[in-house]
Amino acid sequence: MPHLRRTEAAKIYDCARHNSPRRDARLVSLFLCDDCLKLFLKTAFNGRKPEYENCEIEGYCVYCLKHKNVKQRFFYLCTICERVVRSYGIEKAASSFVLRRWKRLNELCSTDVSIVVNEPSTPMTYDARKTEKESHVSKADFLGIDDDTEEPIFAIEMKTGRNAIGRMSAFQLDVSDCDDILSFYKELRLPTYLFHVEVTSEYFPPTELPIGRNAWWLNIFEMERCFKTIRMRQREQRPAAYFDKKCFHKFEEFPNHVLSGDFKTLTALSKKKIPKLYVLEKKG
Repeated sequence: MPHLRRTEAAKIYDCARHNSPRRDARLVSLFLCDDCLKLFLKTAFNGRKPEYENCEIEGYCVYCLKHKNVKQRFFYLCTICERVVRSYGIEKAASSFVLRRWKRLNELCSTDVSIVVNEPSTPMTYDARKTEKESHVSKADFLGIDDDTEEPIFAIEMKTGRNAIGRMSAFQLDVSDCDDILSFYKELRLPTYLFHVEVTSEYFPPTELPIGRNAWWLNIFEMERCFKTIRMRQREQRPAAYFDKKCFHKFEEFPNHVLSGDFKTLTALSKKKIPKLYVLEKKG
């Protein structure tokens, strides 16, 4: 009879952001400055301190994106939470790009419109984010403000990715994100746009700096016309809507659009109609 060796069950670690055991939790390193570490411990990691820290080096902080003294801090994070935590800095880089590019284009076109951040990228625990989602509180990432009246005149939802629109086969957006857009649109009833911002990385080894490179946009009525299909995201098993990439416009065209008659028409249409951003296929 062959010898049978008894093996111990794999140890399950607590995800710092979930604050509970997760089977896919693993040791993840984050280059954080002291200030951002304090912020993450307070707002995202349930007070759980790093499992290990390396010595201080010069480089980029993964959250504030500043070049300063940082330490490599190790935390147990599940796959989803690792992606979320790393996305905070990426979203900050994309947001900064949108604001800088709009300011430069606005000086050339004189739209008398400011774009302001309406929902900043803020670290949260898993439970806090879940509670926010369940309360159905959805906000646009940016608002366009008329400089004369100081009233909002349009809203922007921002998404990021490493690819330019032209290198995609189609643009995909989670169905839940589509629902979030419609949620704040129904409240604001203003022209609403989806921006895709291309974000790539530059390195100061061993640290990394995300940088916004370019952006493209379309309004949500164009999304309705350009919807193609629904597919499941394989790794996450959640439905995503696919849109024709040809419907997107270059960022440089956005200021002239705001000054155009099309924007006035879109403003009037927004008071009357709610677009359908996707159609779920019927089962059976």
